[in-house]
Amino acid sequence: MDLQILLAKMKEQFEKQTMKITENVTAKVSATIDEKLTPILEEQQILKKEITLLKTKFRNIEKDLRKRNVILHGVKESEKSFIELLDLVLGILNEASQKGDVYLKPETRSLVMCKDCYFMAKISDTGQTQTVGPL
Repeated sequence: MDLQILLAKMKEQFEKQTMKITENVTAKVSATIDEKLTPILEEQQILKKEITLLKTKFRNIEKDLRKRNVILHGVKESEKSFIELLDLVLGILNEASQKGDVYLKPETRSLVMCKDCYFMAKISDTGQTQTVGPL
């Protein structure tokens, strides 16, 4: 009978030791994982903020680029060079201005100076090859 009591006490002690070892190992592994994961999570937050900032900048740039767009419909595409395209667009704008359909303010500090000195940052064709279409 003493042996059974001794065996039961030993079994109980082993279970307590196993629980302590398990808790210690779990705590150390969790601490190590947290230690390694913290810088990654901080960097992720920084990158999320940067992505948000870049998305905002991108939207603002897109919005700014679209502010001054003018699409001319029904214009026959006959130009062969940039200069011809520029002359065509300026002619249309001058004609509309003279009719009073459009008010164009002459700029003194323009990127492209020509004809009546209207400010033009960029003139381009939409790339569609049609007889009549938007520029």
